[in-house]
Amino acid sequence: MSTLRNLAELPLGSEGTIVEVRDKELMNRLCEMGLKPGHVVKLENKAPFNGSYTVSSKHLKLAIRRENLQKIFIQSI
Repeated sequence: MSTLRNLAELPLGSEGTIVEVRDKELMNRLCEMGLKPGHVVKLENKAPFNGSYTVSSKHLKLAIRRENLQKIFIQSI
């Protein structure tokens, strides 16, 4: 069984299942956009100069700042 880690630690191109979000406001925003615990996400791309990351899940793609990725905990697939 793999360990729990934050989404920022996931290598580009890898997938993981969201287990929890350790920020209530961020959790609410992600849920409004359709990204919830239990969903499989893929870390697609990283913008240069410490920019945002592109995260995809089924039918959506989101740009998320690194500091927010560190609050999203996943289990690697």
